[in-house]
Amino acid sequence: MLTISALTLVFGVLLAAFVKAEDKEYPFVALQTCRNKAWVARPFGFQSYDAPNAPLHPARTFVKNYEFPYILCLTNYLYVGETIFIEGKIDENPSLVTFNLLAGAENLDDHIGAVALHWTQQYAHGNGFVTARINDQWDDLSSVLHTGLFAVNKPFKIAIRVLEDSYEIYKDGVKFGNFAHRAGFDIVDHIEIVGDVEINSIRVVGRHFLIPFKTKIHGTHLMLNDRIRVEARTFSYFYVNILNAKEDIAFQLFVDFNAKAMTRNSLINGTWGQEESGGQWYFQPQGYIFVLEIVNEDEHLSLMVNGDAFATFKHRVPNPKEDYIFFEVTNDIDIYSFEVCSD
Repeated sequence: MLTISALTLVFGVLLAAFVKAEDKEYPFVALQTCRNKAWVARPFGFQSYDAPNAPLHPARTFVKNYEFPYILCLTNYLYVGETIFIEGKIDENPSLVTFNLLAGAENLDDHIGAVALHWTQQYAHGNGFVTARINDQWDDLSSVLHTGLFAVNKPFKIAIRVLEDSYEIYKDGVKFGNFAHRAGFDIVDHIEIVGDVEINSIRVVGRHFLIPFKTKIHGTHLMLNDRIRVEARTFSYFYVNILNAKEDIAFQLFVDFNAKAMTRNSLINGTWGQEESGGQWYFQPQGYIFVLEIVNEDEHLSLMVNGDAFATFKHRVPNPKEDYIFFEVTNDIDIYSFEVCSD
């Protein structure tokens, strides 16, 4: 497998909004969901952004004739742990849709470089599968990953996670399978989406998170109106802790998927507070990717999952503008992305 070169590290992070290739301009792929300022977990640490590097909702790119695919340039080559999240909707009468991870080419028709991953939805033939093209030769059909077809005229969500040996494939929030690397993931530089589809958002986020995961928020503390956003999945239960400067548990959320129960509490100066429970269960079944958000508001922390509010937790610290210092997650949880939005 190819490895990341020194040139990748020196020149990988680009600050412009577009990259030019000959007479074409390709927008960069988004690195955050935050609308404004963000503090984001990246492969080699945390990065602060004053504004999004690119819009979540991409524009189509004119290529030739009447072709307007989505072509996006990566700000850096892919790293282990990163995940490509794509949301969209298949057209009402589709014929073909493809999702391509390209290395050394901007579109599939170039017949140069490598197609590290080619996820095709062939509605005209009733086939959906993942394959690759190396040295202008497609993989043997016996080695493709069959995925079936996305529902017509309905929203879809897919995720492609980079592992050391393969891409981990997700459909609508749940893992579908793995596709072994045919080319080095660390040479992929463009994403191309072609066909009868409307893309609503695309982003490349995350890293490999060791569990338990603990970090000092912003490198300082959680600020008022900040929003913590975590994308993760579990098969049993997990804890989320926000700690003060003494590393007391200023807030704890316990989520038990087996019992479909959630509790909230604090442990300050060695004493547990009054436990709080209840709240609507908005999580999908075990193993599905969910989005957990915690917003630091004037009177309380607001808690949301998959965009739906399920509880609040009245502050038990004297100064919530400065007293939430560390964020910690433990037990059975797999994290895909972590960011703090200052909207």
